[in-house]
Amino acid sequence: MRELSKKFMDDLLEPEGILHPILIQLQKDQTLMLAIRDGFINIYYRGGSILRIKEQNGPSYSSFFDNRYNKSGREMPITPPSIKNQDDAKDWVTSFLVLKNIMDDFLSTYSKDEREFQQLVARENNCSSISNESDYFISDIEVSESTSGARFDMLAIKWQATKRRSGHNCRIAFIEMKYGDGALGGKAGLLKHLKDMDSLITNKVSYTNKLHVIQNQFNQLDQLGLLKF
Repeated sequence: MRELSKKFMDDLLEPEGILHPILIQLQKDQTLMLAIRDGFINIYYRGGSILRIKEQNGPSYSSFFDNRYNKSGREMPITPPSIKNQDDAKDWVTSFLVLKNIMDDFLSTYSKDEREFQQLVARENNCSSISNESDYFISDIEVSESTSGARFDMLAIKWQATKRRSGHNCRIAFIEMKYGDGALGGKAGLLKHLKDMDSLITNKVSYTNKLHVIQNQFNQLDQLGLLKF
């Protein structure tokens, strides 16, 4: 369902919550993006995940950075495999600078331009100095739909900046990111994505479920202080 439990939200939001130091850093650092998944979050930097936090049974969360990004062989920071208290969360926050450098090294050789620009679009629309002028708020990136097999780069709520007296004027938006003219055709071209959108919209069960997910994600991102409007 790509939404977080009440426990997960409380541990991020509450001052005494074990994940709260990470949320505080996310609110201050616009180069990082929190993406809500089903029972876990990914924290992205330049389109690559520098931290995955997954809810577990009990009071802790598993935490993970994919060492395959470290092609340059940098010395890895000390990062706990599970977050059991705020000290563990602070260790991850301290590690972000080194992990960013590792990701920079990786992307200098293995560029992921579309994913990087997805994150930039989300940043500009969701939490930049001009986000209040945008008509779109990105709720999710890199989304696959199991029923239809459709894939979407971004899901968003379209909410016109001039019509925000209530939340009754919102619509769903599917956004496909293409980097360069060469990405417009072929098997993953625009026509394929239009067909995928049509397939999802005409399946009432899948479409209703997607509306529910986007609504919940938007509300949770707002509660976390990661939207500015």
